[in-house]
Amino acid sequence: MTNNLPKILVVDDEITNLEVMEAYLSNDFEIAMASSGKEALEKVKQFQPDIILLDILMPVMDGFQTCKILKASEETKFIPIILVTALSEKEDRIKGIEAGADEFLTKPVNIMELKSRIRSLLKLKQQHDLLLEERDTAQKYLNIAGVLILVLDNNENITEINNKGASILECSKEEIIGLNWYENFVPEKYRNESKERFNTLMANLDKDLCDIREKTIITKKGNEKILSWNAIKLKDKNGMGYGILCSGEDITLRKNIEDNLKKTNEHLDLLIKMSPIATIVIDEENNIIKVNESAAELLGFEVTDMLGISMSKIVCDKQRIEFTDKKDFKFGFSKKNGNSIELNTSTSVITKNDREKELIINLQNISELRGLLIDPSIEKPSLEENSEISDLPKLEPGCTYIQHEDDSMGTYEIFSKMVKQGNPGLCITRENPAKIREKYNIQTTPIVWLTKNKSSEVPSIAPSEIFKLHPTIENFMKKAHDGIILVDGLEYLILENDFKSVVKFIEQTNDTIMISDSRLIFNIDANIFDPKEYHLLKRWMRPLEEEI
Repeated sequence: MTNNLPKILVVDDEITNLEVMEAYLSNDFEIAMASSGKEALEKVKQFQPDIILLDILMPVMDGFQTCKILKASEETKFIPIILVTALSEKEDRIKGIEAGADEFLTKPVNIMELKSRIRSLLKLKQQHDLLLEERDTAQKYLNIAGVLILVLDNNENITEINNKGASILECSKEEIIGLNWYENFVPEKYRNESKERFNTLMANLDKDLCDIREKTIITKKGNEKILSWNAIKLKDKNGMGYGILCSGEDITLRKNIEDNLKKTNEHLDLLIKMSPIATIVIDEENNIIKVNESAAELLGFEVTDMLGISMSKIVCDKQRIEFTDKKDFKFGFSKKNGNSIELNTSTSVITKNDREKELIINLQNISELRGLLIDPSIEKPSLEENSEISDLPKLEPGCTYIQHEDDSMGTYEIFSKMVKQGNPGLCITRENPAKIREKYNIQTTPIVWLTKNKSSEVPSIAPSEIFKLHPTIENFMKKAHDGIILVDGLEYLILENDFKSVVKFIEQTNDTIMISDSRLIFNIDANIFDPKEYHLLKRWMRPLEEEI
């Protein structure tokens, strides 16, 4: 793990003093120690401290000498040095100043004063480091910045070119000098137009014309590039033109990005327009710049009525939607007929370019987010089935259970026997309900089908509508007494939702079950999940086999 504490090098030939300093400072700083001036010079290179505490009275190389060497080096001269000494003579301080010391402390050291001096010097060091970083960054920009600069004579031949220009044209300066610019570096389809511009510029000797535009060139290797181009006449002392000075910045990448961004935005606009999800897009001035048919229909407008108006005209109480990423919050809107409607709202900020941002607002009628209203029903088993209902697991009310698909007593068998015993049941399944009813002879118990294929004959929830599952179960439990609920298809939900959404559904359902007199079984194929995911899923559940 990276240590972000300021680094201090403590130099003293007395081990006891080093240990004392380490005890004082180790909680707030990263400490390194050296017992001589020579060792200190080596440690500075390895440790790269932010500050140095340097004792003066040391054999061989004292603190003055060590400080002088450090301050004479380009690599270390800006590291603050505090001289720590028992000496108090004026001459010693003068000697320390001449050696380059930044501060002095007299032994015995007062810890509060020491930390105060250290923090003060660290602030100065941080400011200095920031200045150096800005200087280095500026220098780096100067080193990598540059444009193509070349000179053409009256015959369109290249007489001068800089290193950047040679790099852009993908050949050496020696290969370029003397070549005709238009014949060698302008694509044929643009050549005649470019030559006309050259002749026009050269012909107008009495005017200081400039040729500023985007220009497509071709490199020695055959690659086309787009340059931001600027060309001006060169005149001698008599005002006669003797050539043209050209500069060009390679903007190929930028143009490609702009073109791709334009295509992406066009695609996004099309998706918004065609999306079944009600969508409004606003600018930073809170004005509607895009709206699709779904949003207009939801609020009772025509699309053309909404474009260009302020959002303040369609929200309740002149509220303002925050220009930020935010999911699933309730917000009040005003319909065209004047009625208010509370909608489930999600927002997302997109950046069109460096300066322009837009906010995408997705709306959904809250009533569409509610679960299904399922009425409990009691099965009436035949006499033969009554005699077979036995050996059922003792499932406690208020508990959630988990059962693996390959266990000996299947969850559907347990569920069917319990509902035939008189417990009201609800089955939410990926399996075809008709097949379940036929196989287990379940006639009236409600079954909800997890399927994308909606049917008016069978209650169904699409796997992407995971938000409807918990309220459906909750609605059922409010009406059922001593009920049994079977959920089979978590693996199918994982394909359409992120794992966190599935875990949230299980948490919500478990909380609801705990305060009810019903019980719930999850039928899970454990092989589908990795061990960590499976552990998260089952942590609120009891293994069903322990209850059998």
